[in-house]
Amino acid sequence: MTPVERPLHNQLFAAAGLTQSDAENSVRSPANTAYVNHMLQTASLHGLGPTAAALLPCPWTYHLLREEVGQSEHPIYGQWTRFYVEGLLEGSVTAWRGFVDQIAENASPIEKDAMRQAFLTSSRYEYMFWDAAHNRQQWPV
Repeated sequence: MTPVERPLHNQLFAAAGLTQSDAENSVRSPANTAYVNHMLQTASLHGLGPTAAALLPCPWTYHLLREEVGQSEHPIYGQWTRFYVEGLLEGSVTAWRGFVDQIAENASPIEKDAMRQAFLTSSRYEYMFWDAAHNRQQWPV
């Protein structure tokens, strides 16, 4: 969660009867844990290009989801969609994509491949993240 998103998340937590502490102390799903570990590993071992590429799918999929879902009158989903419609998401995604493209322009073929793989892996984890939330994935043991 970014500092920009924190006020929205606090409102959504309250609407769901949760606190920030509840959210922070919840157990991450296996998919979420793997996704976070992928991003941390990429940032630790692979440099700026792959890290920037690994981080891009998260805001980009939020942007695409917001476009797909559109406006909602639902008390919780409505807050979520309004935030991402009224917020800076589209501009930040465009800027981040430009940043990744700029790095790729000057990257070696090996780094470009690492960026591509980091982006694709994060995209797969994004899908798994949403699927895990939808299906309420939990650890089997």
